[in-house]
Amino acid sequence: MAKFIEALQAGKSLADPAHFKEWQLLIPPFALFCAYAAPWFGLDATQSKEVAFWLAGITVLTNHYLTVATTDKIGLLGKPKP
Repeated sequence: MAKFIEALQAGKSLADPAHFKEWQLLIPPFALFCAYAAPWFGLDATQSKEVAFWLAGITVLTNHYLTVATTDKIGLLGKPKP
């Protein structure tokens, strides 16, 4: 878990950024499909909206994390100490 937090520092990134970028591209379409498919699992309109809301939130947070964690050019946390 510490490596995932450390990757948010400016000048640091995840070990294999390309691998995580590929997954990052798949997350929004998968979340959209899940939100669309919610009624297929017997959820009513209110429940479907709730699923869509949470999937959107998780997708946004995941994409923000992966954007920062897969580059060493930017960071949410200050530069690592030498």
